[in-house]
Amino acid sequence: MAKIAVPLLKLIGRAVSFLPRSVQLALGRGLGQVAWLVTPQWRKKMAIDNAQFALQATRARAEAAVKASVVRFGPMILEVLGFTSLTKEKMERIVKWEGREHIDAAVAEGKGVVMATAHFGNWEILAAAMGLSGYQSVAVGRKQNNPDMDRLIRELRNAVGVHVTYKTGVLEMARMLGQGHVVGLLMDQDAGTDGLATHFFNKPSYVPQGPAALARLKQAPIVPCVIIDQADGTYVMKCWPVLHVARSSDKEQDIRQMTERLVRWLEEVISDRPDLWFWLHNRWKTQPPGM
Repeated sequence: MAKIAVPLLKLIGRAVSFLPRSVQLALGRGLGQVAWLVTPQWRKKMAIDNAQFALQATRARAEAAVKASVVRFGPMILEVLGFTSLTKEKMERIVKWEGREHIDAAVAEGKGVVMATAHFGNWEILAAAMGLSGYQSVAVGRKQNNPDMDRLIRELRNAVGVHVTYKTGVLEMARMLGQGHVVGLLMDQDAGTDGLATHFFNKPSYVPQGPAALARLKQAPIVPCVIIDQADGTYVMKCWPVLHVARSSDKEQDIRQMTERLVRWLEEVISDRPDLWFWLHNRWKTQPPGM
């Protein structure tokens, strides 16, 4: 099936790249509406339940946030498929920066940068903005089960100047940090029992401790960043001030303190724009006992 799907996706990407952006966005939103219709009811209920609890919101507001977060996947997919024709000039027309000086300050330290981010907004455009802006950008993700699809994703990310490594490649991440790269780590999903046991939106949760652990290992700065959708179809790439992980004799406590700080930051980001977060992920699937 993938043997047919991959060439078809490439063809769609080329075709979409010739369309005016307004048409591309309209088609994407239509695709997103279809995605909402075909989303299984059990997954919708799970996502709405989680949103209602996390946001302390009415059922209606929670459902609206979840639906919006699904519908936006339509434009996102089409934009990603068009990466092979995305140039620096095109990117600069649709992405504006807020806090770019924080990235530059972190890069200037010369130890590489850990970018803490999330499945928020079009996180693929975030990576593309980094790559096309001239940063040595590394995206860390999960290897796809289908090798053809995995190859396609790598090709699309490489087309915008982003190197791809996998979650299992910790040694490669450390090496690339040492070479001055900006390593982007998504830190919002359920980390299972390998994660740090804490609370996320006041609910027992395992959270990824990779950003803090990797930064401490290499004494690299951390810069939290997300990309935020605007009403006119553009984006704001927003970065926060540089953070540094303590390096005391208590390694676990150093990592915990920074991870907790990043979790609080992420809660604020999601609370401000809940329509942009990936609610369909079963975020609290694994919960620490006794919390």
